[in-house]
Amino acid sequence: MPLNAAQICQLAGNRAKVPGFAADQGACLNLALQWFAQRYDFEVNKAPFNFNFTGATAPIGNLQAQLASGPFTLPADYLRAKRGDIQFYPVAGYPFQLTPIDLNEFDHQWQQAGFQNYPVFWATDTSLRRDVLTTTGSTTAGSGVIVNMLTTAGLTAGMGVYGDAIKLGSVAQIVAGSITATGVTLSVPGDVLSTGPGASLTFAVNPIAYVWPPAGGAYPCFVRYYRIPPDIANPASSTAIPWFAFQDTLVDAVTGRLMHESDDARAMQFLGEGAPNSVPTQMRSLLQMKDDYNNRARTVSLDRRRFGPGWSNLPKSKATFGF
Repeated sequence: MPLNAAQICQLAGNRAKVPGFAADQGACLNLALQWFAQRYDFEVNKAPFNFNFTGATAPIGNLQAQLASGPFTLPADYLRAKRGDIQFYPVAGYPFQLTPIDLNEFDHQWQQAGFQNYPVFWATDTSLRRDVLTTTGSTTAGSGVIVNMLTTAGLTAGMGVYGDAIKLGSVAQIVAGSITATGVTLSVPGDVLSTGPGASLTFAVNPIAYVWPPAGGAYPCFVRYYRIPPDIANPASSTAIPWFAFQDTLVDAVTGRLMHESDDARAMQFLGEGAPNSVPTQMRSLLQMKDDYNNRARTVSLDRRRFGPGWSNLPKSKATFGF
């Protein structure tokens, strides 16, 4: 039976010989979980996101026309997506794959009012994304109203939310004028999935995405993305089971961080700071099999921007001149 957060904290505290560091134990557990999510792409930490390409709500760059290139609001816990995990459906049941590119490459693509087609490229702007507040609150499934929050300091309309009671892939945002001293109202009530007090909630400024060429219709788009996991509320006393399934590795990661706090020389052994590539032996063996790709053949693919029949590879037939 998997250990819950409180048991992991207690076990790590005992191993580090700091059983009285309850607050530090909980902080180190959340730090370790965030470290695993930010540094490694574990498939268990993926979430699905569905939306439709529609007309833009803001100009693209310096162009004053609002094109269907974006911006499209992404979930507040969006971290990154791999090539092959982004597709849209201009024809029912038939997916077209989008190629991820950097924002600077997107900025150099032709943008003009009236120019639209099937999108080819996908670019994300995560520079806007930031967590603003992590707190707890009482939720009711399907209501979208969060009450009994410890604080609403720093919240503004339009911020997204993710957490224990929020649907994965949610783009629910705070409704304008709904912020009170004890709670907020979300724009997509159905994204609140559970009823109960004390749910861990993180409010954040959402990242955004762009596509090129501008979409020629309101095509459905589907993205599987790696997410930023929500922190566990009060982990030293929580019965929640962490998302990271390799619990012995997780206990060692928490133990090593606690040893740093107590100035214990064994911290290097647990965190791998003295090992090659700063990865302990147990973690290296885990990464070799973390997603179990050995049950099927792997293939090497070419960059779709340079190879294949894509029309975007054709040379420009017209020259443009600026005066």
